[in-house]
Amino acid sequence: MEIGGRRYELTMTSGGPDIDGVTLELVDVSSEPRETVADVVYLDADGSFTLRLFRPGIPPEVLAWLEAQARRQLPRVGGPEL
Repeated sequence: MEIGGRRYELTMTSGGPDIDGVTLELVDVSSEPRETVADVVYLDADGSFTLRLFRPGIPPEVLAWLEAQARRQLPRVGGPEL
Protein backbone atom coordinates (compact mmCIF):
# COMPACT_ATOMS: atom_id res chain seq x y z
CA MET A 1 0.00 0.00 0.00
CA GLU A 2 1.24 3.47 -0.81
CA ILE A 3 -0.12 6.63 0.80
CA GLY A 4 1.30 10.04 1.66
CA GLY A 5 4.55 9.30 -0.12
CA ARG A 6 5.20 6.22 2.05
CA ARG A 7 5.06 2.60 0.96
CA TYR A 8 3.94 -0.15 3.35
CA GLU A 9 4.10 -3.94 3.16
CA LEU A 10 2.91 -6.73 5.44
CA THR A 11 5.02 -9.55 6.82
CA MET A 12 3.66 -12.52 8.76
CA THR A 13 5.97 -14.04 11.37
CA SER A 14 5.78 -16.45 14.24
CA GLY A 15 5.32 -14.43 17.41
CA GLY A 16 8.93 -14.71 18.53
CA PRO A 17 10.53 -15.66 21.84
CA ASP A 18 8.09 -13.66 24.02
CA ILE A 19 4.91 -14.29 22.00
CA ASP A 20 3.21 -17.68 21.57
CA GLY A 21 1.27 -16.89 18.42
CA VAL A 22 1.45 -15.19 15.05
CA THR A 23 2.25 -11.58 14.18
CA LEU A 24 1.27 -9.58 11.11
CA GLU A 25 3.77 -6.72 10.83
CA LEU A 26 3.23 -3.42 9.03
CA VAL A 27 6.58 -2.46 7.55
CA ASP A 28 7.47 0.97 6.13
CA VAL A 29 9.62 0.13 3.10
CA SER A 30 9.97 3.72 1.90
CA SER A 31 13.64 3.90 2.88
CA GLU A 32 16.43 1.78 4.30
CA PRO A 33 16.49 0.39 6.82
CA ARG A 34 12.94 -0.90 6.58
CA GLU A 35 11.02 -0.27 9.78
CA THR A 36 8.20 -2.18 11.48
CA VAL A 37 5.80 0.61 12.45
CA ALA A 38 2.86 -1.47 13.78
CA ASP A 39 1.69 -5.03 14.12
CA VAL A 40 -1.26 -7.20 15.07
CA VAL A 41 -0.48 -10.12 17.38
CA TYR A 42 -2.66 -13.22 17.65
CA LEU A 43 -2.03 -15.17 20.88
CA ASP A 44 -2.53 -18.93 20.73
CA ALA A 45 -3.22 -19.20 24.47
CA ASP A 46 -6.47 -17.24 24.52
CA GLY A 47 -7.22 -16.38 20.89
CA SER A 48 -6.85 -12.65 21.50
CA PHE A 49 -5.66 -10.00 19.04
CA THR A 50 -3.56 -6.97 19.99
CA LEU A 51 -2.71 -3.98 17.79
CA ARG A 52 0.66 -2.43 18.67
CA LEU A 53 1.87 0.90 17.26
CA PHE A 54 5.61 1.62 17.19
CA ARG A 55 5.52 5.00 15.43
CA PRO A 56 3.07 7.90 15.77
CA GLY A 57 1.28 9.38 12.80
CA ILE A 58 0.47 6.23 10.83
CA PRO A 59 -2.36 7.23 8.47
CA PRO A 60 -5.77 5.84 9.50
CA GLU A 61 -6.22 4.31 6.04
CA VAL A 62 -3.05 2.26 6.55
CA LEU A 63 -4.19 1.06 9.97
CA ALA A 64 -7.59 0.11 8.51
CA TRP A 65 -5.77 -1.89 5.81
CA LEU A 66 -3.64 -3.63 8.46
CA GLU A 67 -6.76 -4.52 10.48
CA ALA A 68 -8.59 -5.87 7.42
CA GLN A 69 -5.59 -8.00 6.43
CA ALA A 70 -5.20 -9.29 10.00
CA ARG A 71 -8.86 -10.35 10.03
CA ARG A 72 -8.30 -12.23 6.79
CA GLN A 73 -4.85 -13.75 7.41
CA LEU A 74 -4.45 -14.45 11.12
CA PRO A 75 -5.86 -17.61 12.74
CA ARG A 76 -9.31 -17.68 14.28
CA VAL A 77 -9.99 -20.04 17.14
CA GLY A 78 -13.10 -18.42 18.53
CA GLY A 79 -11.19 -15.65 20.29
CA PRO A 80 -12.26 -12.01 20.62
CA GLU A 81 -12.49 -9.76 17.59
CA LEU A 82 -9.97 -7.05 16.76
